[in-house]
Amino acid sequence: LLRETAEHIKEPIKFAHVVNPVFTGHDGDQHTSGTMSTLHSILNAKAYAEKHAPGIIEIELWISDFENGLRPDEFKDVMQWTRPLNRSILDFQKVHPEIEMPLTKANPEPRPLPLIADILESIDDSSDAKNVVYSN
Repeated sequence: LLRETAEHIKEPIKFAHVVNPVFTGHDGDQHTSGTMSTLHSILNAKAYAEKHAPGIIEIELWISDFENGLRPDEFKDVMQWTRPLNRSILDFQKVHPEIEMPLTKANPEPRPLPLIADILESIDDSSDAKNVVYSN
């Protein structure tokens, strides 16, 4: 069915899959482990689409993060980085101190969580794909 479909489409359906990762720099950290699992899963999905839907689906893989975010070497050849993010929820807390930041035992200090609008704007600036998938 996919091969028959490929014969009838003029150009592939293009997806930009953007991830906002959480890398703490600590191996075994729950957030870093979850992010690594997410990135590996996305790479597997792209490989599956390339194998089973060649010429039908094109997937670009992107990471959107702050400039000082960690960039694991194992992804540098298979993923692209959008322009760096430059705002976080902490910026809004300065203007609106009534905003309470969620704190946990694992994160006793407020973290600079990015704004989804900035992530989506960064992928829109970086890719010409008509379809965007966001993962965190």
